[in-house]
Amino acid sequence: MAKLSNRARSWQTHNNFHLYQQYKIGEGLIGFAVSDINRQRDAYSDLFAQDSLSIITRQNYYPFTQTYTMQNGVVFPLYNFSNTSTNDGTIYWQIDNKIGWKGRWRKFNYQVYYKNRIYDFYLTDRKLMFAYQYDNQGNVISSRNISPNLGKGIQNFIGGKMFLQLKDSTRLTLEAEHLLGRDYHLSAIFQSKWFVAKGKSMLYSPSLLEQNYVSNHFIWNNANFSNVFVNEVEAEAFWNNKFLSVRPFFNYQVIANYIYFNEKALPQQTNDVLQMTRLGTDVELKFGKLKTIQSATYFQNIGSNLFRAPALSYTGRVFCEDCLYKSRIKSQIGIEASYKTNYLANAYLPVVKQYHLQNTRLVQEFWYLEAFMNVKIDNFRIFGKFINLLNFRRADYRSYETTPDYPAMPFTFTFGIDWMFFN
Repeated sequence: MAKLSNRARSWQTHNNFHLYQQYKIGEGLIGFAVSDINRQRDAYSDLFAQDSLSIITRQNYYPFTQTYTMQNGVVFPLYNFSNTSTNDGTIYWQIDNKIGWKGRWRKFNYQVYYKNRIYDFYLTDRKLMFAYQYDNQGNVISSRNISPNLGKGIQNFIGGKMFLQLKDSTRLTLEAEHLLGRDYHLSAIFQSKWFVAKGKSMLYSPSLLEQNYVSNHFIWNNANFSNVFVNEVEAEAFWNNKFLSVRPFFNYQVIANYIYFNEKALPQQTNDVLQMTRLGTDVELKFGKLKTIQSATYFQNIGSNLFRAPALSYTGRVFCEDCLYKSRIKSQIGIEASYKTNYLANAYLPVVKQYHLQNTRLVQEFWYLEAFMNVKIDNFRIFGKFINLLNFRRADYRSYETTPDYPAMPFTFTFGIDWMFFN
């Protein structure tokens, strides 16, 4: 289990507003306008003074906080604002306004647009101007000026999308977007009756969090980070008949200037070029109302292993579809199993809400089993699931870790309803 502080709390809230309008300009030509307003607040608190945790335990909970060694050799953690409590918080605002037009001519569809983005990333407490590093006795070790503003600006994008229907089952889709003077995103998808081929190229800026961050435990500024460059190709083939469907797939990705959180939970950029490949297959088999869907994936790093994933993963589902006697009742009743091999999964540090590299703990291989039922009657749906059936009478949580010190959900039953009040 994770070494959780008794008084630590972490939460995140989102507020989203979306508005879409379109106007017919002429035959086959439509103008549109889209507005999106997004707000995200992240907060973390820990009341040291009211907690019974020892200094050693707290250093395990914040394992990468800077430390100070006293003359007697005792090592104490350092804090930037307070040695009695942590109250970290950030707020991110993003306002997007997009205008453009779209049209259709015979088998050709297109869309072009201009997008303006205003963003602001700042500390919840905008009054903070100085960071003082304290030892455990309350002595100030050092101080420095800081800004509560972590990043703000205005960005302008141009972009477009093209869709061409070559034949009934053959189509080509192209997309492009460019952040003026900086980033771009290009993608192409060719789909036929027998296969799909995809290509993607991106050049994107480091995130605001990767560039600048201030908290009671961490302060960093990475204005020197370069843009990240990604190329990716993907292919999938189809073979179907009345009873069997087989879909082998392949993915190859190259990343330059990759940014990751290192073993000390600090953002770092590598000069190595990452190469990753995935290959696998999806198989679907049908016998009357009984269906089975099987999926297996093999993952391999070529060279650097800064991106971590299990070498082999598998998911299998067996279910009966529409087995209930009423024709108006749509249902799925069955079981689902999943498996992954052991690997050095990234660790999680709640104070920064980030996964980071670790090289000491293997997350062990394990099987995961669920039983589920979904029933839909017209606009009403009810669903239930037994989670982690293999853990029903087992107390060894470590065998079910999803990331070091964080176990997968134990044996649990969940259910819910979904009721649509319109057709």
